[in-house]
Amino acid sequence: MIYTVTLNPALDRSFSAETVEAGAVNRVVPIRDDPGGKGINVAQVLRALGKPVCSCVIIGGNTGLSIVSMLDKEGIPTIIGEVKSNTRSNFKITNSEGVTTEFNEAGPSFSEAAYEAMSEELFERIEEGDICIISGSVPPGSPEDIYAELITALKAKGCKTFLDTSGACLARGLEAGPYFAKPNASEAGIGESIEEAMGVADTYIAKGIHSIIITLGSYGAVYRDADGRLMTCAGVKVNPVCTTGCGDAVTAGFASCIYAGLEPAEAFRYAMACGTAAAVTDGTQAPSPETIGKYLEEVRINVLS
Repeated sequence: MIYTVTLNPALDRSFSAETVEAGAVNRVVPIRDDPGGKGINVAQVLRALGKPVCSCVIIGGNTGLSIVSMLDKEGIPTIIGEVKSNTRSNFKITNSEGVTTEFNEAGPSFSEAAYEAMSEELFERIEEGDICIISGSVPPGSPEDIYAELITALKAKGCKTFLDTSGACLARGLEAGPYFAKPNASEAGIGESIEEAMGVADTYIAKGIHSIIITLGSYGAVYRDADGRLMTCAGVKVNPVCTTGCGDAVTAGFASCIYAGLEPAEAFRYAMACGTAAAVTDGTQAPSPETIGKYLEEVRINVLS
């Protein structure tokens, strides 16, 4: 089973507009509402790929219940920790050039009781060989080491842990040595440069991480692992519809291949096809397997070692 952890989920409301101008009235057209948060995005892609997935979430109020209902309709089971405050909403406006501007609420404050309820059920279910993907922001007031402690506990149960977050939670989480990490250029503290990414990837592996993909937007990505493999991938040229969730699709695609026991080069190639397909898909819904297959033919991996 593949589990995803989303401590700060959201209802993603996506809109389109010709232009987005600060200080002006912007006319928007609603596109769709989707259950959101990085872990939920990952779970949706995994479900679309036919992989067994369970979404672990902390939710609250009517918005939280609507998110669980949406996941249920998609056939994604959930493990829930519940808070009294309403789950946040995020607003994403994409202009005619495919550039997405986001307005994200902070979300309800951290509840230790809700977190313990969710994590205890996760620990009861998790089995050796499972994958657990921990991603996204944390609720306001969360301990900075919350992801690090979760990674340590899951590793003790023989689970492969994936980490995709930012800031202090990323720094502390890396100290726990997750199996896989997927920072983007900003999170890695670099520009969107293949050369810079190759250099910084080594520092992540030195922290005890088995493998890493550093995504660089339209410039592609770099893969590095503890077995000495180094690969790069140039970005596939597309006309983006919405760039939100592309990194999550990369994580999901890579996890699906690792779960299936595929080789790293094949997993990296498939992951990049998933990210590309997500860029041409409305809102934060999962790209279809057909769209992923189309771009899989265009992805080119450069194996350097």
